[in-house]
Parts: sequence; C-alpha cells; structure tokens
Amino acid sequence: MGWDRMGRAPRSGREGESYRDPSTGRFVGDARPPSVVRKYVAGGSAPSKRKHRIPRVGARFGELTVAGYAIASRGGLRAIVVQCSCGAPEHRVDPHNLLKGASTRCNACAKKASGFWTKKYHGYADIVPDDGHRRRLLARIAACITRCQNHKNYGARGIRVHAPWTKGTRGRRTFLAYIVGLPGWDNPDLELDRKDNEKGYKPENLQFSTHAQNCQNRRTVQRLQAENDDLRHRLQRAEEQIRRLNAARADRSP
Repeated sequence: MGWDRMGRAPRSGREGESYRDPSTGRFVGDARPPSVVRKYVAGGSAPSKRKHRIPRVGARFGELTVAGYAIASRGGLRAIVVQCSCGAPEHRVDPHNLLKGASTRCNACAKKASGFWTKKYHGYADIVPDDGHRRRLLARIAACITRCQNHKNYGARGIRVHAPWTKGTRGRRTFLAYIVGLPGWDNPDLELDRKDNEKGYKPENLQFSTHAQNCQNRRTVQRLQAENDDLRHRLQRAEEQIRRLNAARADRSP
C-alpha cells in the first residue's frame, strides 16, 4: 500500500470484488471499477523504458487507438483502453493481444468483417440466388456426404449418397437443384431428412421436416415402436385366450 493510501480502505481494483472495511472489520463489495488513466508511468519508468513495451496514448493498432490504461489496485497495468475507428464506446483489451495483432477492432466491427469473408459459393448462385439459403443448403449437402463416408452408423450400414450427386461440383449442383425442388427448402427451421432410414440420400427418399419429426424417424424410435406394437399384439392375444378359457370353464360348471 502506498503512502497516499495509508489509513484508507484498500481498493480491490476490480469491479465486484470485496475488501475488508477497517472501521467494521467486515468484507464489503467494492463497486468502483479500476482506475483509468490517460498517462501511465509505473514504478517511475516511462512506457518506452519498460522491459515489455507499453504503447503510448494515440498509438494505432488496426482500427484501434490507445486512449488510456486500466490500472490495478497495486499500480500494475491491467488492460489497455482503446477506441475503435467506428465510434463505438471505449473498451479494454489485453496488452499482449494488442501488441501481437490479435486485437485490431471492436466486437461489432469483427462480426461485420467475419460476414464479409464468409464463403458465398457464387458458383451456385444460378440455382439459389440468396446467399443465406445457398450457404445453408450446401452445408447440409456437405454434411450428408461426409456422414456417409466417415460415420459407422451410415457407411457401415450401406447408407450412401446418390452416386451422381458426389461427382465434384457438377454432382453437388445436381444435388442442390433437387433439394431446392422439395417443399420447405427455404425454411431454415426445417432439416433435410430421409423418409426411409434404411435407404440412402437419393431421389424420392428426401424431405424437409421439423426437428421433432426427424427425431421420430430415427431407428431407435422405429425399433421401440415396433416392439411396442408387438407387445400390444401379444397382450391382445393373451386377453383373448383368457376370455376363451373363462367361457369354457363357465360352460363346464354345473
């Protein structure tokens, strides 16, 4: 604790932490955030003289400009306060991430940039003009092909994608053109499903269904349903035999 804070309650340096109140001896919450300064000198050393360089206020890193420093309770550097060029409110970043180039923009700008670099599959735009639908459907096509090639519950059972649909880009275009003709293809809430689980992804065996319908179409559900029907049939036969035995006993009784 420095001389300037002698006799005063120590600050935790982090919002929401607690400290012991010297007047009562109890721990109380410290709602004060770490102090933010615009000129940082720790231990009597200027930022340029430290072993690990600290960027000065006004330094630019991508879209971020250093605006200040968040100081911990003991005077150490907790985070660097930066301002994005888009005008978003100041936020804190880790000094190491800023210096190595891992942090170059605010979260809002990062999300916009990720959407810009997302693959659009423009070679299929003549079949599905909308970018969102096109990416979604092609992702499901890729999942079908990968599942049948690598998953034991598909490939080992002989579940395959229709062979012409797996022949490179031309095959995927044919696959895409087919499923676009199915009802519900433009509803993102529906899933591509097989009508008969014992058959593969081929024409006349595909449909778009809800997640609940897809779950009901699983092999486990079908097997349990078949077992339930068999038990019900056996129970009916047993009840019929009991009724016949009771009727026969009634006829023989005096």
